[in-house]
This record gives sequence, C-alpha cells and structure tokens, in this order.
Amino acid sequence: MLGDAWKRNLDELLEDGPFDLVCFTGDVVYAGKATEYAFAHALVAQLLEPLRLPMERLFVVPGNHDIDRDVGKAAWEALRKNHGRTDPVELSRWMAGGKPPLGYEPEHRDQLLARQAA
Repeated sequence: MLGDAWKRNLDELLEDGPFDLVCFTGDVVYAGKATEYAFAHALVAQLLEPLRLPMERLFVVPGNHDIDRDVGKAAWEALRKNHGRTDPVELSRWMAGGKPPLGYEPEHRDQLLARQAA
C-alpha cells in the first residue's frame, strides 16, 4: 500500500534505533466518513507493524478532512456564530465538561465531538 520507496526510507530511519511513538498530524481520510476509516486503519497498521509499535503508541491530531461535516451542523453553526464573542478559556472549560458559554446549548458539545467519532 505504501510502496517500496516508503519501505526503504523507513528502513533507513530504523538504522538510528527503534521508534517510541508515531504522531499522525491529520487528514488520514477525505471526508471523515466511517467507511473511509477501514482503509485508514489498514494504512496505520501497515505503518506500525515494521516499527513494532502497538496502536497505543499512535497519537493522532485530527485534520480538517478527518471530521464528518454532515454531523452536528447546528452546533457547528453556533460555534462559528459565537466564536468572536466567546471567551476562549470559558469555551475550553465547556469542552472539558463544564457549563456551556452564553449562546451555546448543553448538547452542542457532544454534537461537536461527534463530528470526529468515526
């Protein structure tokens, strides 16, 4: 799937010693749909196998293509509408489980997080 050039590059990197972890910084899929993640899982497994790393040593920062934009549209629109008016610390506390800031409904948090559930 990843090709011979990738394998040669990985072998060269492994000459310096074992890897401790892998960070994937987004856009493993195109539209964040659950069906796309079967291919993504195979790709990640192919990456981790020669590194002898378990899936627990993979750290992912989702990219803009890794979320399903068809999920939680109302919550996302509320976030965009209120973004400039909301204190970032208050927003962070809400996303960590606190009370919603003015202009947000309690269920918006779960709807926003559901966009990356796949």
